[in-house]
Amino acid sequence: MNYESYNRFGNRIELTTCEEKANEQLMLLKWLEYQKWEINDTNISLSDRFSKTRDEIESSLLYKVLRKMPKGAALHVHDVGLTSVDFIVKCLTYYQDLWVCVARNKELHEFRFSQKFLNETNTTNTCTWYPIKEWRRMHGAKVVDAKIRDHLIITTTDHKLVAARLKEIKSLLKGLISYAPVWEIYFEQAFKEFIEDGVQYIEIRTILPRLYNLTGHSLPHLETLAALKRASETVAFYNASFVGTKVIYTPSRNVNDNEVEMLLSGALILKLVFKDYMAGLDLISDDYFAKPLRDFSERLIYMQDSMDFYFTVDDVYGNQLDNDENLIDAYLLGSKRLPFNYALMQHPYILRQIHRLNIGLVINPISIEYMENLGNSRFHPASILFTFNLPLIISSDYPGLWQASPITHDFYLTFMKIAPRESDLRVLKQLARNSIVHSAKSEAEKDVALHVWEIMWSKWICELKNMNL
Repeated sequence: MNYESYNRFGNRIELTTCEEKANEQLMLLKWLEYQKWEINDTNISLSDRFSKTRDEIESSLLYKVLRKMPKGAALHVHDVGLTSVDFIVKCLTYYQDLWVCVARNKELHEFRFSQKFLNETNTTNTCTWYPIKEWRRMHGAKVVDAKIRDHLIITTTDHKLVAARLKEIKSLLKGLISYAPVWEIYFEQAFKEFIEDGVQYIEIRTILPRLYNLTGHSLPHLETLAALKRASETVAFYNASFVGTKVIYTPSRNVNDNEVEMLLSGALILKLVFKDYMAGLDLISDDYFAKPLRDFSERLIYMQDSMDFYFTVDDVYGNQLDNDENLIDAYLLGSKRLPFNYALMQHPYILRQIHRLNIGLVINPISIEYMENLGNSRFHPASILFTFNLPLIISSDYPGLWQASPITHDFYLTFMKIAPRESDLRVLKQLARNSIVHSAKSEAEKDVALHVWEIMWSKWICELKNMNL
């Protein structure tokens, strides 16, 4: 029993005297939280899906305590779904010169900024362009805002419907956030929201879309990354607790041979120009017909000395065989981190190598509920991983799309539903530290980030220790 306990995730962390006292407070909150869920007189239980429990979670004292907790880094989040939907609806869609393309069934297809009359310059049989200001005047601001909001969130948990919905949202948002003046503002807001949620560092997964201006002209590809870097530096300048961001370039695998050469050459150019800011490369699947990772392996092997890889396995689109093979190829190609998914549990050799080589293993708890049609995260397949001392990391994938906080909701579900019931402050501390240790930062940068995190952690521990419960 002692051996098993020692080898559980987080149990090798030694707490200070202050942390021990704070841990007593934390565990009291946790047991009170379990009691609250067990005697809840509503039809909502802790085992329900996130979409049903979200409001109850946010009203709890434990959630409020966890929100203040310094969580280290968010290592797996995307450019789409990075901010709250309210910011997009109430701020970005009120910008001047914004048009929306509306289908006959009133579905929204696309946003676009333009000085021109788009029905003449962009003909389409699927929808009609309206200035957003005019469309609001026709139907009322509240009605239009509610409709836009409905188009930017995912409520279904059906595996295949989630995949289609995700693709629709990406298509809808592309013309909105890739407008050059909006791109920086969008990310500045996202970084501020993550800071308020207790995050010190972020790695953004993005296809780096070509930005455009009001005349419709596209800007050089390098400007997309430069603008994102400026947004990061601006926010870091005004927030001492924020140690910046890096980018993982994530172009699609659904390309032909000629496009592959251009894509990978472009990635190397981006890495050459933004050596310290571009963390590395992933090749993602954005539909059911994308090529498997093995089709790119020969070219990727030649890039290994120049580029770090952060591959994912695309459960939302791939079949079981493809996911298995992509996971194995990601490991063989030396991916710096691996994502948790169902396929991983069927490969004990890779799990042993993750432990032996200390490869970061990223879990996105809420995302898995949606992407993999998981009925109950209390029986989450990642739960077994917390019984071993694996290098686990918590992140949030597309938090805005399921109306979640940047990362606190994922920590709450991990602490209350996925990790063992007796998990305490040690688990939270280990998760936060792992996120920095397994980031794409250099060793010197990690030392700085850990120092900043430790200062904030000590402050939070003091506040928790002195809480009146």
